Amino acid sequence: MTNFTYLLRKKNRFGAVCVSAFRIAHFFSTGKLKIFGFPLVLAYRIVFRNIIGFDVHEQCVIGENFCPWHCNGLVISPKAVIGRSVILHHNTTIGEKNGGAPLIEDDVCIAPQCSVVGKIIIGTHSTIGIGSVVIKDVPPNTIVAGNPAKIIRGK
Repeated sequence: MTNFTYLLRKKNRFGAVCVSAFRIAHFFSTGKLKIFGFPLVLAYRIVFRNIIGFDVHEQCVIGENFCPWHCNGLVISPKAVIGRSVILHHNTTIGEKNGGAPLIEDDVCIAPQCSVVGKIIIGTHSTIGIGSVVIKDVPPNTIVAGNPAKIIRGK
């Protein structure tokens, strides 16, 4: 099942459009066809990153079944690596600090208004609560929340 059909099954049509545009821009910005895809990458930057607010850099690595809900205010660093089946909500920042960006493993859910910053690892099957600021590693199978984020449940 492709990412587009996965998002449509979840009734996330706007997310499907945003992720599809990202995949096209990512393909043309990282492959050998940069010169031919430049107009598409430029259109992605103008429409999605600047007008809509889906500021997911076309250079970042994102796994399959990526699910952004309410794409507005979503910011992802070009150095970030995001695994499979990750759910991100609106007004979330996945950013760099001192040149390092987060690695988000598979099956992670990040609630609205969160900031995940620095060279950290978010473990598989983890959940980050609303409004959290994550600046340290999160072990697998845990729930963290707060500013700064602390473990609520898990290891």
